[in-house]
Amino acid sequence: MYRVLVLFLILINFGAFANNKDVNVKLENNNFFAVTDVFTEQLVESFTRKVMTYDKDRLIVYIDSPGGSVFAMARIIGIMKSSKIKFTCVARFAASAAFAMFQACHDRLLLYDGIIMQHNASGFFRDEFPRIMSLFNAINDIVIDVEHMTSKRLKMEYKDYKVAINNNLWLSRVTAPKYNAIDAVIKTIGCDKDLIEKTVIKPQRKCGWFDCITEYKKFSGCPLLAEPLPENKKDDDDLLWKHNGFSREPIIEKINTDIKNFMWITPRHVLNRAAKK
Repeated sequence: MYRVLVLFLILINFGAFANNKDVNVKLENNNFFAVTDVFTEQLVESFTRKVMTYDKDRLIVYIDSPGGSVFAMARIIGIMKSSKIKFTCVARFAASAAFAMFQACHDRLLLYDGIIMQHNASGFFRDEFPRIMSLFNAINDIVIDVEHMTSKRLKMEYKDYKVAINNNLWLSRVTAPKYNAIDAVIKTIGCDKDLIEKTVIKPQRKCGWFDCITEYKKFSGCPLLAEPLPENKKDDDDLLWKHNGFSREPIIEKINTDIKNFMWITPRHVLNRAAKK
């Protein structure tokens, strides 16, 4: 009887959302994975590790991402398709590769103020022409395969889907149901208190006129709180640099001075200077 009751509750919370009813979601320490940056190989590794070590039947995936690498997108979708886990995806902003991942989810939930967007794949290549064509053909095969998968999920003919995304297809909670792009709109979403108080370290890129730098910032463990925590203690700097395997020392003041003076330097340059100290 207990097992039947648990199954019934799961179906209520995460079952088929054919009627597009509002639902409630609560993020806890171990029941979700957050995609809050661009799609990279690092994201693939983190997602793979989470899926391989997750011992429950359903995983919430919180998405707030502009997309990114086609290869990373394909690997993540492949992992989802080959896993027995049911993925319930919650989108605040899911564009490009993130849109494709969102459409590959078992349940597609959109925040009340959420936005999803898809466009034609884009990119640039720099190499000898024969090599460029070989690489382009491989990437194009991946893109076409994902586009067919997405158009099928949206219950659209492929040619109609291509027309729709040609000038960028932006969808909100009002327009997304017309394209069958979501299963439900989330009525309320929140984080467990322990998750809010948890501290995680994330990289942040800042770009100037000539280059970009990567800074490591402290964030709440709740992905709904997207802004970095205040930094006003020496202990904060020590924690950030310990995360990279370096001691603090005066180098951090020099780097901060360079940043304030707009002397933009590369992440590799920053780490090399720190390692020499």
